[in-house]
Amino acid sequence: MILTRKFIWNSGKFLIIKLFFLTFAITLNVGFSISYCYVIPAKKNEVNIEKWQECHWQRSEESSKDFGSGFFTSLPMTFCQDDISLTNDFADYLYERGSYNDAITEYLRVVCFCKDVVTIANAYYKAGLCYIEMGLWEKAHSAFRKAGSYDVNDTLLTKIKLSDVTASIAEGNIDNAQIELLTVINSIQIESLKEEAGLILITSSIIQQNFPKTKKFIKDFGSYINNPKLIKNIDSILSDVLKHEKKSPIKAKWLSSFLPGLGQFYAGEYGSSANAFLLNSLNFFATGLFIYYGEYGNALLYFAFLTERYYSGNRYQAEQSVIRLENKISSEYTEKLLQIIRNR
Repeated sequence: MILTRKFIWNSGKFLIIKLFFLTFAITLNVGFSISYCYVIPAKKNEVNIEKWQECHWQRSEESSKDFGSGFFTSLPMTFCQDDISLTNDFADYLYERGSYNDAITEYLRVVCFCKDVVTIANAYYKAGLCYIEMGLWEKAHSAFRKAGSYDVNDTLLTKIKLSDVTASIAEGNIDNAQIELLTVINSIQIESLKEEAGLILITSSIIQQNFPKTKKFIKDFGSYINNPKLIKNIDSILSDVLKHEKKSPIKAKWLSSFLPGLGQFYAGEYGSSANAFLLNSLNFFATGLFIYYGEYGNALLYFAFLTERYYSGNRYQAEQSVIRLENKISSEYTEKLLQIIRNR
């Protein structure tokens, strides 16, 4: 009987402890939720905090699955059209100040409770822009696909397509992006969007450092860009680029085969040229000394392990010197062209 009472008491104590920790955990979670919903940054006279505080939040399992565990949605009983407009404005404000993750959360609130397809598509579109800023290309593509699946006007649909293409360019899938751009640019009716598409197309070829293609795009689509000075400046630099005679890595390699260091000298790396010449001369001289004194075994070993390796390395480095030189020149021209576009 005493043992039974002790067991009941101990079990009761354990239950009380469990209830205490459970209550503490619930309180902590509620506290975090309240702080998330009510303690929010806001720009004076732009976001109505009092109206915002009327909203109550609950987790959306479906949206959490698609967009991550940090997504919350509003209870329908208080989320009216004014709340949707307020949320949209607040999301735009967060985007402008660079709080992209928080902005995505607010855009997806709009998606969850808005019934207007244009507003939903626009919210997905802006969420995609946030993902681009964060470098999350797959999520950006997913958001743009969802935005484009709604029946929206041509202007918004074109903006969605152009942003999707921009994400493809940013992740390095430039050739496919250019094919998509060529398709889009021929179907655009709005002049400002046609200009934007043409500029993206030209920029993509500059990033590729495919300057002949850039020249072709300028010729075919430069007329869409309402900035003659910009086109003139790009054309001027392109003329310099295309006049530049590229040095041959193969030629550098064979020059250094004939005389170590000569290929590096051809590439303009004079220090490397002198170093290659001196080291290889020393190695060939040492090999010759072994042969002169009849130490053929040592001569063979020295040649195999040092002389031949330095000689082969010299030929390889001559080739790489020219590749580095041409890459540097292309990068400089690329940066000049991109700077002109940035400053347009």
